[in-house]
Amino acid sequence: MKITKLEDLKEHLEDSIKKAVTLAPKRNFEESVECIMVIRDVDLRHPENRFRLLVKLPNKVAKIDKIGVFADGPHLSQIQSTKIEDAIVEVIDRAKLEVLRSKSRATRKLARKLRIFIASAPLMPIIGKYVAKYLSPLNKMPIPIPLDQNIIDALNDAKHTVAVRLSTSPQIATRIGYKSMKIEQLTENAFTLVSAVVGKLPSGLSNISDIYIKTTMGPPARISLE
Repeated sequence: MKITKLEDLKEHLEDSIKKAVTLAPKRNFEESVECIMVIRDVDLRHPENRFRLLVKLPNKVAKIDKIGVFADGPHLSQIQSTKIEDAIVEVIDRAKLEVLRSKSRATRKLARKLRIFIASAPLMPIIGKYVAKYLSPLNKMPIPIPLDQNIIDALNDAKHTVAVRLSTSPQIATRIGYKSMKIEQLTENAFTLVSAVVGKLPSGLSNISDIYIKTTMGPPARISLE
């Protein structure tokens, strides 16, 4: 049956999530659950058809998240004086940012290790100059946070946020949660993600041919929209 309406997709997402989680062999670590969308009939040679999108999901996407915080001014004291739960947080102040400027290996390692980054807005020009070339290819450019916004609130939002990008390849893939999450929570996250992407595509849902749900090392469960 061809799926033409978003509301008809939620049940299929839930079934595929159940299948993917059930079929995944047991591992001695917490696997993530990923959603992959195959895009069709979108000419990515035209810049107007490419996009980067930050999607805030209803539920956290990692049991223990890994978040980088480029902090300056009041943000630095806020993050240093607060105990953060459910996340490993790497704080990079202005001085550390200057050090990273000349340490490409350390910067690459940092970019790979952390899932998402946020940054005090005044640091964004320096980040763009020193480390963007390592973060941008991984779709991990930081979310800028104004100095009058509490950085802890932004950090908690980041635990729910994924960055998706449609650029040169007709595919979008991102984490939507972790294997031990409730199926209902994973379904909510998946549906929110797909809805956000559909809203950016020129012909909406008809620009998605297939959706795959899989754990990190498990087999994929496919939803065909055709």
